Parts: sequence; C-alpha cells; structure tokens
Amino acid sequence: MARPLIYLRACATLLRRRLSRWRDSLAARRACWGARARALRASNAWPEPFAPGDAARAARLASGDLFLAGRRATLDGLSPFAITPPDAAWLAALHGFDWLDDAQAAGRAERAALRAWAFDWLRRFGGGAGPGWRADLAGRRLARLTTAAPLLMAGAGDADKRRLLRAIDAHRRFLQTRIGAVRDPLTQLEAATGLALCGLAQEGGAATAAWAAAR
Repeated sequence: MARPLIYLRACATLLRRRLSRWRDSLAARRACWGARARALRASNAWPEPFAPGDAARAARLASGDLFLAGRRATLDGLSPFAITPPDAAWLAALHGFDWLDDAQAAGRAERAALRAWAFDWLRRFGGGAGPGWRADLAGRRLARLTTAAPLLMAGAGDADKRRLLRAIDAHRRFLQTRIGAVRDPLTQLEAATGLALCGLAQEGGAATAAWAAAR
C-alpha cells in the first residue's frame, strides 16, 4: 500500500515541477515581448553592488577557468553559455550572474570579458528562453544587471544599451508575474530583492520598489 502512495506523490511532484517550468516559460516570453527600454536614473542614484568583487577571481574567470558552486569548467575559448555544464548547481550559478560582482574589481581586459558574457546571455536568452527564467535566478540576475548597469553600459553600443534596458524591464515584468507563485522563502527574498533594486534604478520605479519591499 505504501509503494503506490509514494509513487503517486512522486508523480504529483514531477507534474507540479513541469507545470511550474511551463508557467515560468510562458511568463518569461510574455514579459520579454512587452518589455520596453525604460530609462534608468542618474548614475549617482543607482544602487551599490552587493560586493566589491575579487580581482583575482575575475582574472581566473576571464581566462576561462570557471569555478562555480563547487565545480570547475574550462571554456577553451567558448562562451560559458555554449558549454555543457558540470551539474545543475553550476548552471544555476552561471545563470544567476553572481560572477558579475567580480567585474567591479577587475582590470580593463577582464572587465571587458565578463561584460561580454552578460551581453552574450542577453542575446541568447533575453527573449525568454533558456534555463535561467525561474524566480530565484531571475531575481539574482536582475539584482546584478541593475547594480552593474554603469559598468555594462560603459563602452556599449546603442543596440546593446537598448538590449540591456529592455532586459531589465523584462525581468521586472517576469518577477512581478511569478513572485506570487513562489512558496520558498529564500526564492521570495531573491525575487523581491531584484525587484526592489530595479525599482530604485528605473525612472519612475518607486512603485516597483515599494511593492517589492511589501512582499
């Protein structure tokens, strides 16, 4: 009797996960379709980065040695988004953009390499596709895109600047749609943090910041 019950519970859990992924995917595409390149406030009003970053770690990352979530991968000249990830935790760390903190402390060449990774993600997945469109990862990524916006825009062309601004707005729209379905407290916090920082950075974003703070 216990085995059928365990099997049914496992099936129900799998179904919920698949349904959640489908809803995430649909919400991401809708968010990206409706996103606008909304202006950001003056650079002196942007939120500060989470951490000052580590120059040595940035140099290792830029050289193609990616040690994330306890696992190492080597790029061999490829984009980090073009290689087979060692495991799911490594992939989550990559799509969460935590590594972008280290760009703040990097030298010019290393900073350019990490900036290129961010824009590569936007070109590959900025339309709502890929494994990074979940509330926790989108919240972490939005927080980094927002706090690193001055660094990312420095030297970027007009097309990339618009792409970044649209991506920030798409993440805001996605998280505002999906945060209500989140039950895990840490995921709620990550999503709300990303939204709050986005609200502080975007022109007219005070309502978003207040809404996120009330979650």
